[in-house]
Amino acid sequence: MRKRQISLDEAGLLLDKLIKEAVPVVAFFTSKDGVQVKLRGLVDSVTAEVVLVVAAKQDAIPGGYLSVPIGSPVGTDCKFSYGDKRALPEQMRDKWAEELGEAVLTVVGPDASRLHLFFTL
Repeated sequence: MRKRQISLDEAGLLLDKLIKEAVPVVAFFTSKDGVQVKLRGLVDSVTAEVVLVVAAKQDAIPGGYLSVPIGSPVGTDCKFSYGDKRALPEQMRDKWAEELGEAVLTVVGPDASRLHLFFTL
């Protein structure tokens, strides 16, 4: 997906919507050292410790968490971008949108880590 950079305020509004509406996400995280994590769940919170938390829940029971630091204060030195399925090659749009979601919010941390949150509103 081709993405466009968005402001911290726009990213905050989108994260707030994902949290309040309990929108299912597929989270992909890659650390600067190459560690990769994939988790299906919900954006649970952005905590006072300035960590974005994605929770995997099954039948309302937490089954795991992905906690990603996003700067102090929140978003400091992070870059945010947003993209949707219209930027995908036409032959891949439906398949990828069904598997991952129709949109993606990407957070690039100050340490070059990347968090991709795929979702459909």
